[in-house]
Amino acid sequence: NICVTKKTYEAFSLMRKDMEKQGLILLARYGFRDNDLQEALVASFTENGKSSFVAPVGQSEHVLGTAFDFASGTSIGIFADSPEYKFLKNNAYKYGFVQSFQGDPKDETNIPNEPWHWRFVGSNLAKTIKASGLPANLFLNSY
Repeated sequence: NICVTKKTYEAFSLMRKDMEKQGLILLARYGFRDNDLQEALVASFTENGKSSFVAPVGQSEHVLGTAFDFASGTSIGIFADSPEYKFLKNNAYKYGFVQSFQGDPKDETNIPNEPWHWRFVGSNLAKTIKASGLPANLFLNSY
């Protein structure tokens, strides 16, 4: 029950089918998250009054219905080391997806690298972001 917009789901389904042709299995752990679920996640990942890797309630891209948190179905361990992540880095833009948070080289957003978190922005914008060479969060903040 991963709830996302129809266009987001269609793009995800096509991308996942193409990945399966290469023996890759992309798992969607989260899609849409309402404020109650976001609050529970913030609470479970909060240590010393600070939550890492979980946006504050009302500030998560997941409330848009266009974001996924992915996992690998072919390898155990760090997602950034998986063949599914490699495919996403090289090809997700063709389907309209960008990795929202790639770390911020200028430290302007204070958002860490989240290799599992991808957002559907449409293929035209995704191609523009990819061509810019900027992390998606920096590009979209200036767009």
